[in-house]
Amino acid sequence: MRIIKKFPKGEMGEFVSRLFDRIITRGDYHLPFEQIEFHLRDSNISKVDDEKAMICIDYNNPLILEKDQRGVNTIIRHELFRLMFKMNLPRAVEDVIIGREMIKRGLGDDIFYMYYNRILKMGVNNMEDYVKINLPWIIFHEQDKYNSELLKKVVGKICKKKYPETKKLFDILCGISPKNVHEAARIYERLSR
Repeated sequence: MRIIKKFPKGEMGEFVSRLFDRIITRGDYHLPFEQIEFHLRDSNISKVDDEKAMICIDYNNPLILEKDQRGVNTIIRHELFRLMFKMNLPRAVEDVIIGREMIKRGLGDDIFYMYYNRILKMGVNNMEDYVKINLPWIIFHEQDKYNSELLKKVVGKICKKKYPETKKLFDILCGISPKNVHEAARIYERLSR
C-alpha cells in the first residue's frame, strides 16, 4: 500500500504526520487499497474510489491545535475505521456505526475522550450542529449506559435550544442496525436540508 501525506509545513503538520505513521504501522486495519492519501486541511472528508482512499482531517480541530496526542490518535484511528467501514452514508450516521465498532474493539475510553472534548468546545447554531453534539451519547447508548448518560447530561447543559424533530432520528440511531440504517440516512438528509 502506498501512502501519500499532504500536510502544511510546520510543527503541527509534523506532529500529525508522526502520529499517523505510528498508527498506520502498528495498527490492525483492514485497508484493501493500493493508495491512501492523508491530508491535513480545512475540512473533514473521507473518500473511497476503487483502489484509492483519501482521508482529510481539519487542522482547525481543537485537539490538533492543542497537539493533544491522545485526541489526535483517536481522530486518526476513527478515520481509518471510516475507510474500513465506508458505507456511503451521511457522515453522522457513519459516525455512530464507527464509534460503536471502536468501542467493541476496546477503544471506548479513547472515543469517549475525543467526543467529550469535542462536546465542550462545540457550539450549536442549527439543527445539524444539534445532531452532531448528540451523537456521542447515542454512540455509547447500547454499549456503555454510564458514559452515554454522562455525555447526554453534558449536552443537555450546553444546548439551550432543543430540536424535537430530531427525536425519530435519535431513536433509530440508538438502535441502528442493517435493517434501519438507510432509514436513518434518509431522515438525516431530510433534516439537514
